[in-house]
Amino acid sequence: MRKATTSALHVLQILSPSLGALLFFVVPRLLSLLNPAAAFSSVVEPALECISSIVAAANSNSYALRIVNKLDYLLQCQLTEQLQAAVIDVLCTLMEQLQEEFVLFMPTINATIAKFGIVNHKRYEQYSALLGASMLIPKDRSRTLPRPRRDSIQVEADATQGSHIMHKLEINEEMLRQGWEVPQRGFKVDWDDWMNKLSVELIKQSPSPALRACLNLSLKCPKLSGELFNAAFISCWDEISAEHRQDIANMFQEIAQLPDVSADILKTILRLADLMERNQQPTFASIKLLGEYADRCYSLAKELRYREAEWVDNKDNDTIEKLIVLNQNLDSDDSAIGMLNYV
Repeated sequence: MRKATTSALHVLQILSPSLGALLFFVVPRLLSLLNPAAAFSSVVEPALECISSIVAAANSNSYALRIVNKLDYLLQCQLTEQLQAAVIDVLCTLMEQLQEEFVLFMPTINATIAKFGIVNHKRYEQYSALLGASMLIPKDRSRTLPRPRRDSIQVEADATQGSHIMHKLEINEEMLRQGWEVPQRGFKVDWDDWMNKLSVELIKQSPSPALRACLNLSLKCPKLSGELFNAAFISCWDEISAEHRQDIANMFQEIAQLPDVSADILKTILRLADLMERNQQPTFASIKLLGEYADRCYSLAKELRYREAEWVDNKDNDTIEKLIVLNQNLDSDDSAIGMLNYV
């Protein structure tokens, strides 16, 4: 468990420049690891390093109060000098990014340092003096590099003049094709197991080094592979041949005709289609097929959107009838009456 947590923290360090939109999810969980009295107290220092990387690389100003309060609590615990130094490092990184806003926190931190006799605070004093003289220069987040531990996970990367450039990796399209193959009819299929294997294969074949770095952890934690499914699929979709793209489209068409596919699988596919549409990427399925997916998993709002888009191109009686029923089920009586008047 401790090893898996440490690996996850390492991955977050690597991805820290891209975590801006996910801080609401990441920061609270990182702060929950800062408990030296817990069973896995050995993850406190890696968690502090991870928080420091994220603060330096992403705009975490709105979480500064929560982070400072937790760090102040840590300083009041009986920490080793090494952990005290790690806490001070995070505070200094916060000071660099917050600048004048950090002054609000300094009385509390200074009181804790004095009361509990924190000895490893020279860097903090230097930064405080520079901040008071308006000479503390904030680091450019776009040029901030995470500090990965290369002994645990190897990531292909070049660092040139402070910039972090990741090279795309090659995809084995044949192995990927085997991953998305739907079992022959007549066999009972565990669709959750099929989706997990597909997710793992997408991560394994992804051209993104950051996603491939998550492979070992995703094998141990199926939930993580599910969370990374969309990102892994899109990264592979952009690189595979037109022939294999058509194979994927045929696979999704076949899934729509199978009666035993779970609603969760269909919802996952719909979320992927939504994401690709928002990114203005060509999707893997037609509007009509996505409407059928939404119908089978009872996603009425999604089905209405796809049926309306289908109606623009094909104003047949079947589509109109479905639109009237959908609007009634969603309590949109005016829209249903409008469709009736159109007929």
